[in-house]
Parts: sequence; C-alpha cells; structure tokens
Amino acid sequence: MLRYVDPYRRRGRLYGTVCRLSISPAGLWLSAHVAWKLDPILLSLTQGRLSTTGPLAAALLQTRGARSGRPRRNATLYFHDGDRVTIVASKRGWPAHPAWFYNLRAHPDVLYGGLPFRAEIVADDAERQRLWGLADRVFLRSPTTGRGRRAVRVRDRGRRAPGPAPPARRVRSVGVGTFVFRLIAPRPTFALDMTDEEREIMGRHAAYWQPYLESGQMVIFGPVLDDTGSWGLGVVEAEDEAELRAFAAGDPVVTTGTARMEVGTMPAGFVRPRGTS
Repeated sequence: MLRYVDPYRRRGRLYGTVCRLSISPAGLWLSAHVAWKLDPILLSLTQGRLSTTGPLAAALLQTRGARSGRPRRNATLYFHDGDRVTIVASKRGWPAHPAWFYNLRAHPDVLYGGLPFRAEIVADDAERQRLWGLADRVFLRSPTTGRGRRAVRVRDRGRRAPGPAPPARRVRSVGVGTFVFRLIAPRPTFALDMTDEEREIMGRHAAYWQPYLESGQMVIFGPVLDDTGSWGLGVVEAEDEAELRAFAAGDPVVTTGTARMEVGTMPAGFVRPRGTS
C-alpha cells in the first residue's frame, strides 16, 4: 500500500532538515554509495515501511531490464497528483537519467510499492513544468533544480475501467536522439605518448562521462586507432540535444584545452541485439 503524499500539505522542521541534508555533500555521498543498495532491501523486508529517506515517502519500483529483460529493483521517491502517482526520473542531480527510466520506457508494466502499475512518461513540457512545481513543494528544492529531468506517472492497472484490454504500450513519445562524439587529440600519437598531466586529464574525462555509462545511454565509448593516428569515439542516446552539448562542453579535456570535440547526429541506425554472433 502506498502512503498518500499530498504536495500541498505543510511539512515540519524535521522534514525540511532531512530534505536539506539529502542535497548536502554528505547526503549525496550517502545516496550514491549506501542508500541505493540498502533501500530496496529495507523496503522489501518491511513491506515499504522503512527506508533511509526518513519522512520522505519512498517505494520499491520493480521493472524489467530494457535490454536483458531481467528483474530490476530500485527505491524511488514519489508524490501524488490527485489519484495518480508521480516519480521524478532524476539521478542525484546528474544530467543522465537513471537506468530504471529506460527499463520502464521499454517495459511499462511495473510493480510499485508491491502494486501493479502502468508507467506513462510525461513528455509535454507544460505538464512537466506543472509537475515540477508540485515536486518542489514535496522535496523543498529550488525551483530550478533538475528541471531537465523527466516525470513519470504510474497508473494503477487494477483500477482500469471495464472494456477492451489496453494497447501493449501507452507511453508518450519521448523523442530520444543518437549523437556521435569524436574527440580530436592534439597529435596523432597522443594515445601512445601521453604525458602524466594528459593522462590525469583523460582519467577525469572518463569519470566525467560515467553517469551516461551507468544509465545505459552511452552505447560506445573509447579510443580508436587508425591510419591517421588516435581519436576518441562516443555514441550517446539522449532526449535533450542542447543539454547534452552543454555537458560535453564541460568535459575536462575540452575545458583544459587538451583536445577538442566534434558532435554529430545519427538520423537512423541499427544495433546488433545482445547474444548474437
């Protein structure tokens, strides 16, 4: 059973303190290294009554892997918009969506708080902004925090009106694009004779793109050697091209002048399914 979360209810001092701590450096570290592993276990063992989020309502989201189809479990915060449950697809403020977003986009029938739901991705910008206004009331965040993230509604499958079965998918169009990054090295032999300083910057470059790798948006990422020398290749799936380009402009290899980056768009393409040869 999901506890009803009213965005318009007044919150007490303890609630506000927990919200502020959650976005502090210590709170973000706890979320990244402890809570994401612990909360699914706590919620499962206590039937949704206990998690590390304290007074903020959290529930266990059970999806199937977008590519593997295997069961996946994640703890997420939520709130209600009337009788509809809303989840914010945000990953600790990172620009990449969490992996579960792609799971429910591919397989919208999910379990949330132990109940069967059907997920609907909110793509309409005006509606998304309205929901962000409600989210700001619930989570006590700045009005600009995370505004590029998607909102996801889950509809109770058990409350569907009598009639024909719903279509296989009712997820709204999201408009994901595929972008190709080419990292141009300062010299053809760069991959073979980097200085210690350049090697350190390239390490920061790899860590910088880690959110996209973890979310599954980064399809390919790594160095390429050919007749012209060495260069870097990245293929990324993303919904917001401007946001992705802005993120790429902040890459340490770009900001330090170590290398330059070219970005192209793939109008169409195919990916070999996993498990084939």
